[in-house]
Amino acid sequence: MARYELEGANGDGRGDGISGGFVGYLAPEVVVRPTMDLALTLGMSAPVVQALGGNQRESVVFAAGLAWEI
Repeated sequence: MARYELEGANGDGRGDGISGGFVGYLAPEVVVRPTMDLALTLGMSAPVVQALGGNQRESVVFAAGLAWEI
């Protein structure tokens, strides 16, 4: 997974130098179906490549989900 953002502009319309850039993520996810109607999801997104403007840094994000089919 990856994200790219364009650099923002300052009041003059020129690049501000402190925004935008690229982040590449490693995003593993596990899905478990204990029953046919229930799904549990656990995952994370860890930035492995960061080339962001300014002193921006991305951190690891953890996520969990529960889906019940009715």
